[in-house]
Amino acid sequence: MGEIEQSDVPALGAELEAMPIAYHPLGEGAAVIGVAIELQRRSAFDAADVALARELDAELWTLDGPLARNAGSRGLPFT
Repeated sequence: MGEIEQSDVPALGAELEAMPIAYHPLGEGAAVIGVAIELQRRSAFDAADVALARELDAELWTLDGPLARNAGSRGLPFT
């Protein structure tokens, strides 16, 4: 991967806006604390992602190897 040229930013922004991304609010914030404890990690971001995936019954994709191994070993929805 390389750096993004400033002249490429408008086109990249347009591509991101065109993506079919749906935003979902986390329905149960207390679940994040439970997931953080279950994962034995201190990242609220990781725990919120996992809790939302559970809530949506969705598979969560990540490039974070330690998180994927940790979550996968606990039967959490990771790829």
